[in-house]
Amino acid sequence: MSYFAISTLLADFIADSPFAGTGGKPLAERVQNLPGTPFVSENEDIVVIGRDNGYLMRSEGTWIDYQPGL
Repeated sequence: MSYFAISTLLADFIADSPFAGTGGKPLAERVQNLPGTPFVSENEDIVVIGRDNGYLMRSEGTWIDYQPGL
């Protein structure tokens, strides 16, 4: 779960409090349409981005296809 999804969920709780008299929407309904974010991992030297069919990795300014375990 991304920070964006958590902030969306918190905004939903504020707009429709689960502690109000009606109890608000069930949690399953609240989490059903949370936004997703693409996979990205980065450190000092390498960036890895998830794609539908694998990953791209940037090292020393060059992007290459990356397949874990190969």
